[in-house]
Amino acid sequence: MVPDTVHVVDAFYSAYVVGDQAGMLAFMSCTVSLRFLGRVELEGINEVRKFLAFNEGTREALDFRIRRRLVDGEWAAVIWSETARVAETGAPWQNHGVDVLRIHNGEVELVHVNNDLRVVRTHLPSYE
Repeated sequence: MVPDTVHVVDAFYSAYVVGDQAGMLAFMSCTVSLRFLGRVELEGINEVRKFLAFNEGTREALDFRIRRRLVDGEWAAVIWSETARVAETGAPWQNHGVDVLRIHNGEVELVHVNNDLRVVRTHLPSYE
């Protein structure tokens, strides 16, 4: 149902923007599938929780902007851009991308983050 998808997507990104990992996780299914293009492919809420904890603090003064949100039933595409500083080096960070999400029964079931992999590999630590 589209209103449910819109509500969950909006709440999920509202939590992200303020750095509320617990809030983001609260909207995810226990069996969530999360893929950051060329970086990680994770299955299940516990794996996602570990990655979010690892990734926290890698950038400072994050300015994340949703440019457009498209919703079709249980699917959503979120076009975004962001700027920040890389915490480890102080280098400027600028990236953009599109996330694809599937919302099922009021929970985020799938998230595919597609962005500029060159920027990620240049500035962020790899996740093992």
